Amino acid sequence: MIVFGSLTPVTVRVLAPTELLASKTVALLTRAAPRDLYDLHSVIRLEKIHGGDVDVFRKYVAFYSAISGLPNTTDMNLEKLRTITPRKVKTELVPVIRRGDGFDLESSLQLVESWLASTLTLTANDRSKDLSRMNHFIPL
Repeated sequence: MIVFGSLTPVTVRVLAPTELLASKTVALLTRAAPRDLYDLHSVIRLEKIHGGDVDVFRKYVAFYSAISGLPNTTDMNLEKLRTITPRKVKTELVPVIRRGDGFDLESSLQLVESWLASTLTLTANDRSKDLSRMNHFIPL
């Protein structure tokens, strides 16, 4: 243990896990980086989002999509995920994950695409709102 003298406790504010996951999802849908796929795949596999969190997650995704300038926040296009290639995984992901952490691109893509397709389906209430023109957004 290293002691650094008398340290004053600090408070650190962080994003809620659901909001962090939503921002990671929008990042994946916009930049298609292997690290985003890896992270989202891990969260889905570990079943870390469920129940009422899904509705909040969907609203956060719509919000982050709107402020990111995506053209349509009511239809999530998953096609960009298929631009993640084995070469991108080898050059951008493998160097930053632990040895022994296996990553199968195709099975990860299938799981994430399936989960997002079912999770990001907007409800009738969600579709009735013009989320791209919101001035103030409070998901809870």
